[in-house]
Amino acid sequence: MMYTDFEYQPTRAFRRDELPGLGAVMDGEIAEESASAPPDSQADRDLAFADSLDAQGRAEASRGRFRAARAFHEQAMELRRTHLGEADPRLLWSFTWLGELSYREGLVEEARWLLAQAHRIAGKRFQPDDLQFAVTLHNLAVVARRAGDHVEATRLGEQALALKVERLGWEHASVARTLCTLGNLARLARRRRVALCYFDRARTIYEKTEGGVNAGLATALVGMARVHTSMGSKVSARFLLERALQIREAVPVPPAQSAGVRVLLSQALDDDDRTAAHELVHAALHEYERHESARPELLEHLRGLARDHESRRKAAN
Repeated sequence: MMYTDFEYQPTRAFRRDELPGLGAVMDGEIAEESASAPPDSQADRDLAFADSLDAQGRAEASRGRFRAARAFHEQAMELRRTHLGEADPRLLWSFTWLGELSYREGLVEEARWLLAQAHRIAGKRFQPDDLQFAVTLHNLAVVARRAGDHVEATRLGEQALALKVERLGWEHASVARTLCTLGNLARLARRRRVALCYFDRARTIYEKTEGGVNAGLATALVGMARVHTSMGSKVSARFLLERALQIREAVPVPPAQSAGVRVLLSQALDDDDRTAAHELVHAALHEYERHESARPELLEHLRGLARDHESRRKAAN
């Protein structure tokens, strides 16, 4: 699966006889028990089809085809609501998938609303110390950070981290993912030493649990490099970014992530090797231009960087 800042821990497939029936409270109302359907009813077939639609949606999202992915997930959600109303726990993940799509398309407030719905469902379906609840807190922290609400993002991230450590211990990739989110928040608050501690702990966990080549490790390395750059340590940043780029070229990540590392590395190289920096910026631009759902503002930013590098290179000659 392609790595993003968001986290998923989908529930297993639920049998119809496990879903809430008479006496199940949903949205403050009592859900009526429908007549039991035969094992191979139309409802069963539709719900199985909904699962396949979600799988297709995730595949399309991994290729950057966000509009197609959204259509698959929305159709799956409609089928589940038709047969089960709000009783299907998989609606939690439908809202999460749609929230991630909105986030990656730059629709931050829409993403925040969708992820809040996922969190609401988790609050009704699971205990407050359940991992599913922690995952929704993590995702809300990610989108709150993008919205610029850093205080709320930090609160949510710390709450998610505490729940994960309690249930999983420290040596788990899920814990490392939230540490990276908190590291970025500390970096934005200019708490550089704190940020480095978060990222370094995440790096150690990823190396222990998933080996030396995984997308989560690249995220921790990029976070460390950003902090070193802000402290004026370009040599350290360059080393970290070169390793992160090698990883992101070897594993599936969204094009914007690989392009972002190339741009950061070009900035670390700029004073020492302007030719290499120029090539990195152009490679980032070409990579992102191939992205089917490229955001116009990011494309224009990359084009501006490419023009700037070209002008400076001509002036130097």
